[in-house]
Amino acid sequence: MADDAAFNKGVDWFTEIVFFYGVLFGIAFYELNAATNKSRNQENLLNKLEHQSKANKTMIEQLTTAVERVKSLQRNNQKDIE
Repeated sequence: MADDAAFNKGVDWFTEIVFFYGVLFGIAFYELNAATNKSRNQENLLNKLEHQSKANKTMIEQLTTAVERVKSLQRNNQKDIE
């Protein structure tokens, strides 16, 4: 009978430890995976925003140059009219 009680006690401890730590590690790995995915998504978004920012800056520079050309042409036309 003592052997059966010891065996049952061992099985109880084993199942509690396996279940408890299994769930604990399962939740921990799930959260780490979610955090990694979120970080990766944020990095991708940041890269896209940086690329868009560079493209917008280039577009602004081109538009500024075009505006300066128009102003220069207007000044030249004013001189020709006078």
